Order: sequence, then structure tokens, then C-alpha cells
Amino acid sequence: GMDGTAVNTGYKGGSFYHLQRRLQKALQPAVCILHHAELPLRRLHCFFDKTKPDFTAYEGPLGRLLKTDVWKLEVGDYEKIAVKDFPDVDDKVWKKFSN
Repeated sequence: GMDGTAVNTGYKGGSFYHLQRRLQKALQPAVCILHHAELPLRRLHCFFDKTKPDFTAYEGPLGRLLKTDVWKLEVGDYEKIAVKDFPDVDDKVWKKFSN
């Protein structure tokens, strides 16, 4: 498996391409779909944090909050959004998505 960045998946220069050439056989890539969700969320974070998308450190007000122990911060009130036909996912499955 790998993430879907160009350095891995580039059709003539990605590491996966070079691995196939080295092995002299076609392979089926297993690209992590969670990385596809990560990039738009990173852009959104940068927009609200007033930082550049190519940032190397969390420098804005949101980023400084992330440097604290976020698990100890109080969770604000929110209104649940009803989603029709959303699948019920077991807690054991959700826990696999987080380290």
C-alpha cells in the first residue's frame, strides 16, 4: 500500500512505476483512500488558519491550539446532522482508522 502522491503513483516517474519495471511485471496498486480525504482537509485547515498549503509547521491560531494536548480541550456544543441512509459502522471498525 501507499499514499496517492505523484512521487509514488506518477505514471513515468513514481516509485510504483519503477517497482513494476524492476520486477518486470504489472502490479495492482493499493492506494490508501484516507490520504485522498486528508488533502482537502489540510487545505481547509490552511484556509481557516491563514497558513500556506505547503506549510511545514502549524503557525496560525488553529495550529497553535494543536500544539496543546487537544484531548484535554472541552468539546463544544454541536447540532447533529441527520444523514439519510448513512451506514451504521461498528466502533471496532472506526477505531482501526485512528492510531
